[in-house]
Amino acid sequence: RPSSLHPIYSHPSVGVVKTHWPERSGCLPYNCRRVILLVRNPYDAIDSYWNLCVTNTHTETVDESIYAMYADKFRGLALGELKTWINFYSWWINECKDKGLDLCLIRYEDLAMDVSETFRDVMRFVLGVEELDAFWEGRIRHALDEEVLGAEAQHCTSRLGSYRPRNDESGQQGSFTESSISTSSTGGGRVPPTIAKSLRKKRYTDEILRQMHDTAAAISSNRGEEISLLKQFGYDIYEQDFPNNVESGTGMQFERIKYGGSSSTIRVNVGSEIRPRDDPYGRAMTNWRKGETAGDTEPFPIVMRLRL
Repeated sequence: RPSSLHPIYSHPSVGVVKTHWPERSGCLPYNCRRVILLVRNPYDAIDSYWNLCVTNTHTETVDESIYAMYADKFRGLALGELKTWINFYSWWINECKDKGLDLCLIRYEDLAMDVSETFRDVMRFVLGVEELDAFWEGRIRHALDEEVLGAEAQHCTSRLGSYRPRNDESGQQGSFTESSISTSSTGGGRVPPTIAKSLRKKRYTDEILRQMHDTAAAISSNRGEEISLLKQFGYDIYEQDFPNNVESGTGMQFERIKYGGSSSTIRVNVGSEIRPRDDPYGRAMTNWRKGETAGDTEPFPIVMRLRL
């Protein structure tokens, strides 16, 4: 629960507050005592951010022709945003470690593979209990629509928020189908279509992917760390066989839940952001998009969504 620097956060009904800090500041400062850190592989996260920047929406996907037309821009964004991705997660992990705060790290991939159990893990952490009572079990079953969906609820992420996932090339949005199987040369991994779809669509050349892995390794080496965040989270393509390792549950080397037990707090929205103000791939992307689209009056073409 946040400890308030503003009255709104001290209200008993406020249990969890979403934040992008320290990548960017929110409107109000507050203190937090426990942290839920949601992680997504950088390949999909960066591709999603690219689409957010060029379409100015959370749900639309830009046409393939735009990737080709602005290949250099996308490459620069991919390499630059990987550093932001690393710095963001490193900041939270180190802050929790230094101050002894409880940390629950949830990978999007684990959520997509098993929504039901991962969601229950989060609730057990939030409530500070080992087992959920009948009331909370009932609330979760209702929220995930488990009684209606049955076994499908395990893999259905559409009940978790207001945003509909961006379509993949087949129009699939978040459940297992036989036509949406991700495989690699080292084996066949059956994963939901929302996992590693940027790799399946070949958004990144092998050169860019190699540079991303080299960059992650160099950052870790410069910080005196034995292993990069890519490997800690199981996202190394070449040595850990991501995304196929998601199905087997191997690769993840970071302890999912860490209890520090400290009464210390982290101050949110106070201090310096990790993204430089002159970063061409941060807020400057809005002006870039407007410059390329006549002030958004001639928007980039998008992939037509299938209405399910």
